[in-house]
Amino acid sequence: MALLVHSGTAAVDLSASQTYRDDISDVLMASLVVEPNLMGIVEVAEEFSAEQAHWVEDSLNPYKFTALNSFATLASSTSYQTASFTVSQADAAILDVGYIFANDAGVGQPHTTSSLDEQFQVITLNGQTVTVNRNFGGASTLTFTSQTTGVMRIINRPTYPNSDLGKDLSKARIAKVNYINRFELNVNIDSEQIARTRQGYVPGVRDELGYQFQQRLVELKRVMGNAFIYSKAPNVYAGTSPNIDYQTFWGLLSWLDGTANTSSTPTTTVQTLSDAVINTNVLSIYRQGADSNIIAVGPSMAQRIGQLYTDRMRLEQSDTERGFFAQSFIPSMANRHYLINDLYISDGSIGFPAGTTVTNAFMFILDMSRIRIKPFVNQFFYVVTSPSFRDGDAVRCLSKWSLEVRNTGSDAGFAHLAIQNLS
Repeated sequence: MALLVHSGTAAVDLSASQTYRDDISDVLMASLVVEPNLMGIVEVAEEFSAEQAHWVEDSLNPYKFTALNSFATLASSTSYQTASFTVSQADAAILDVGYIFANDAGVGQPHTTSSLDEQFQVITLNGQTVTVNRNFGGASTLTFTSQTTGVMRIINRPTYPNSDLGKDLSKARIAKVNYINRFELNVNIDSEQIARTRQGYVPGVRDELGYQFQQRLVELKRVMGNAFIYSKAPNVYAGTSPNIDYQTFWGLLSWLDGTANTSSTPTTTVQTLSDAVINTNVLSIYRQGADSNIIAVGPSMAQRIGQLYTDRMRLEQSDTERGFFAQSFIPSMANRHYLINDLYISDGSIGFPAGTTVTNAFMFILDMSRIRIKPFVNQFFYVVTSPSFRDGDAVRCLSKWSLEVRNTGSDAGFAHLAIQNLS
């Protein structure tokens, strides 16, 4: 929001001696500013005290695995037949004797004599080689063709009577880290200008130092809003200054575009923003086990989202208002999403060269329960003032914090997506 106006002085007589006072209107608004809305809705987490903020993420053992080669063909028979295939080392670690699985593409399909309807039971594991009984639980006289390489779904994990300790399924936590980022604003004003305001020679401004601090604070929020979205950490924290001293954190985009977490994958297809784009990406997050709740875009994309649905069913009629507006909407997965319109998210409105529209708009689909601002201990936001021999006064504001974004890639499942190249 814009700040209330000050009367102040004109630029020509600010801190200039032997000038007359201008009485300037108090009635209008002053600074033009849009708040960084996305950063503004992020909750503040517990403090940290090191050079980096650390956290760990848990991942569940998957219920799917990939067959790396085709199974042998099973001809008509009156008895079970076996087949063998190989899996990756990671997939071999989650399988055990007795497990029952089926081709993921055929799970839940109507019963047929197709191989996609077939279920299998693991009878032996030898390294990465899996041997199975084919046609588990089915009619053994059916003929099943060769199973092709593909994704298999674990249907059941039975155990046997008087069973002993089985395979350990515990998983190590995945360590993540982000760096501290230090922000500052400084105001340094001579004593004469401070005296003018305190004596009433600057109408509407009783304290020039305090007023300038307020204006610079607005600028700091804009800087932090951009850093929250786009900041990157230096390649190395060694060598010559400023790489060591001027430390920066990984921002939201860095966590989602494969930079901070190499297992994260943004959507980069050039496409026009539509309800299908939103629904497809919300579904991708849902399939990972997450429940997103925020769509964050720039102003041009916010306009487009407001115009996606043109039907007139169930719209309240009004004789005085017409237009398009979207505050929240429900995609195809029926989980309500709130629309965050943030000026600092790139919306494709820039031109390069002049007059050329660049398709570079972003859309973030986020689960806000997994994003937190982590303040440095006792120094999230503080002000420093001190007397000196200088003929003036100064004030400093510092803010030290990092950003925690959980579940950003395939290593522990993703709960957020960055969609690029929208128009």
